[in-house]
Amino acid sequence: MTGNSMKYADSIQTDKDLILAEAGRCVACGLCLPHCPTYQLTQVEAESPRGRISLISALASGELEASDTLERLLHDCLLCRACENMCPSSVSFSMLMDKGRYLHKCLQKKRSFKEITANKLIDFLFRHPEWLRIAAQITSPINTLYRNKTVKTYESRQTERTALDYLPSIKPHRRWKDEYLVENSRKQVSLFLGCVSRGMDGDTLDDVIYVLNTIGYSVTIPAGQACCGALSLHAGREKESLKMMQKNILAFETTPSSPIVYTASGCGSSLGKYHDYLPDNGLSSRIDEVCQFIYAHWPEDMNVTSRKMKILLHTPCSLENKPANESAPHKMLGKFEKINLHLSSSAYHCCGASGTKMLVDFNTSNALRDPVLNQIKMEQPEIVVTSNLGCALHLAEGLRQAQLDIPVKHPVSLVADIFRENAQD
Repeated sequence: MTGNSMKYADSIQTDKDLILAEAGRCVACGLCLPHCPTYQLTQVEAESPRGRISLISALASGELEASDTLERLLHDCLLCRACENMCPSSVSFSMLMDKGRYLHKCLQKKRSFKEITANKLIDFLFRHPEWLRIAAQITSPINTLYRNKTVKTYESRQTERTALDYLPSIKPHRRWKDEYLVENSRKQVSLFLGCVSRGMDGDTLDDVIYVLNTIGYSVTIPAGQACCGALSLHAGREKESLKMMQKNILAFETTPSSPIVYTASGCGSSLGKYHDYLPDNGLSSRIDEVCQFIYAHWPEDMNVTSRKMKILLHTPCSLENKPANESAPHKMLGKFEKINLHLSSSAYHCCGASGTKMLVDFNTSNALRDPVLNQIKMEQPEIVVTSNLGCALHLAEGLRQAQLDIPVKHPVSLVADIFRENAQD
């Protein structure tokens, strides 16, 4: 059985059978171990892909019961998917983890009122992400007050982090129009807004629209979009995630002939896998990472130059482990000869953001982020660029705490800045 056959099934027993069949393809060779960030940190077998597959198999076969300890071990996985690239048996580890977390949640004997209420609120916001944008506007005054109070003492930086630490990254944004047309052009692309992106990263979405228009593409933003579903799926809320997938499939049916570009690489990993869960009317095949799209459709007669600048390019694991798109930001920025581009390097190949990991697991997320921050401190780039919003938020928070005034941007935002500078000349 391959990963692509592990469709959604409204039956716990069917899910157990799917898990056991897919897990049975793992030969426990251990080739994945050197590439797993959590195993590299802990050197504990239960924190490795091979160990987690054993735990999920034991849960599905009834050898292990659902427990708080097992839940923690399953949710320690960052879902970076580095192990999938190294697996000689092509085990669909990310799908296996999502199914395992979902099964564990189904088998939990007790769920607190607080957890049930929180899940319902999260489900509502992700299915109606426009409320996240409105919430960002409402919290803007709090953001202003908190902006200058986020640098903590050394002791507190080592022991805690809350959502408030990310408030300075919120940039209130107006609602987008349905279309941004380019005169005398028949070229069109659809834009996926995301959920957290539209609430905390509206400027990047504006920059994407501006760059796409500049290279000759009209941009359509279909109404009714939801979250890509990744955060709910990875948290074991598969049914809620499927509702979001269905909303997006319906939303983008209104633009059936245009490519769909996304800005957050984490969203792309989810959108490109919709066909693994339900019929998606071809949506998965239309997905394109925005840097890849811009590079591939760069006008031959475009003559744009940049000033000299030193840039550090961070590649998120959600992009690094998708070979087709991994080098796209580097190639796109390579269009500008005066950019002195440095690549981030870390033995862990992950900054530790990993969805909500940066909020719920301070020690792991900090340990994985430290090598990247140390490189930034040493090289002192003018700007840090990264293709995933979670990574950008995580790195920006770390730079604020280190009192380093170095902005973190999406690669396309850097291109937009260069375009605007050329337009003023």
